[in-house]
Amino acid sequence: MWIFGFVSPNTPGRLSVKEVAELAGVTPRAVRHYHSIGLLPEPPRDASGYRRYGGKEVIDLVRVARLRALGMPLPQIAQRISAADSEDLSPADALDALAGELDAEINRLVATRDRLRELAASETFDQPVKALTQALQDQGVLGPADPMRSGES
Repeated sequence: MWIFGFVSPNTPGRLSVKEVAELAGVTPRAVRHYHSIGLLPEPPRDASGYRRYGGKEVIDLVRVARLRALGMPLPQIAQRISAADSEDLSPADALDALAGELDAEINRLVATRDRLRELAASETFDQPVKALTQALQDQGVLGPADPMRSGES
């Protein structure tokens, strides 16, 4: 409920800076920093002057935190956020899009993890020359194994 330009502190669905920071996995200080540099607009304040965050603000902050975790610089994040704002998605659609982005990132990370485990368990990692020689022999690019080594004469 709005009271003279402020949000009532008891308005359902309105979170404090601490609560929204915990949801996004960042510190309240980071949230305030994003406001101070204009990356995220400040949400309405309650009658006590505290910022109160709703669904859209939470979605935007989670998106910023995710992009920061991927190492994206703040100026690039600002461009992506403004582009996302121009799409004018409903909160449910925005959350679904964010979940899809996270699914894609999880799939990429799982594939990378699996490949690293494959490499760690293979001879390729410990003995690359042996593995390359065998692969070339299997493809017929390299002749048969040295007859002296194999016991053939």
